[in-house]
Amino acid sequence: GAVELASGDYTGALFPLLSGGYWTDAAYVAERVLTTEELKKHLDTDRSAELAAHRPHDYGDGWELVYGGLVSPSNERMEYKLRYLLGRRLVREERYEEALKFLPTSLGLPVKTLARAFAEGGDMQRPAEERARALFRAACITRHQGLELMGAELEPDWFVYQGSYENEPFAKARTSGAFQHLGSTQDERQRVRRRAAVPMKRFHYRYRGADLARAAAALLSDGSPEKASLLVTGGNWLEGRDPEAARPFYDALLSCCGETEIGRRARQVKAIPNVPDACPAETRTRAQEDR
Repeated sequence: GAVELASGDYTGALFPLLSGGYWTDAAYVAERVLTTEELKKHLDTDRSAELAAHRPHDYGDGWELVYGGLVSPSNERMEYKLRYLLGRRLVREERYEEALKFLPTSLGLPVKTLARAFAEGGDMQRPAEERARALFRAACITRHQGLELMGAELEPDWFVYQGSYENEPFAKARTSGAFQHLGSTQDERQRVRRRAAVPMKRFHYRYRGADLARAAAALLSDGSPEKASLLVTGGNWLEGRDPEAARPFYDALLSCCGETEIGRRARQVKAIPNVPDACPAETRTRAQEDR
């Protein structure tokens, strides 16, 4: 697998790495080196769709020996994980209908709901308030179910560890020159740069969700409590980890909704106040994979 990767045969490198138990190496190839179409074609032609519908009994997590090249995983496990990786990648690219074929069946409803929310939010024939609520629904799904629906397997989200742990960025290690004779080519490095998550920050889907919340708020009238609620909810998604990214939400809140109850609290504490998340209950439910 390493030789194939270094020689530029990226599809050829994938199966040896998978079958050898080097899942993170294989995920790097599938997520950052192959184009979406290359990976999709590989899975459409070479692998069985039925194996991806339900999680295999030996699914496990990123701490097992099977992730260190010491034990070969089952075919069902490889199939499921690779297709799920592609499904999340397709959601990141907003290719929702295509993603349904590769995601676990339990994620069908939130993906369809997300697609519908984006369609309604972008429908210029609808009243601004309806569009705002649709975009905010998309924001809530993106924030609260983002890891399952669009999280990157490796950096920056580390779905391989269920988002609870981060490691040395794999792409950085691969392209650093440390591999010497089996190092990355210029083509591989260019491919990796083009396929980074946007933004390339830990829990990148929170930023995407916050941006959607801000876009939804922009459609509402200044001074309305609903607009203030959307802004403070989006800002709270970022403030704990990235106060600088949350600052525009605070500024917008004071600018447009400073006389609302939330705005007055923000001015008093000189920060985004902690308020209950404004997302509908159904969007806050984290989708569970099929058992």
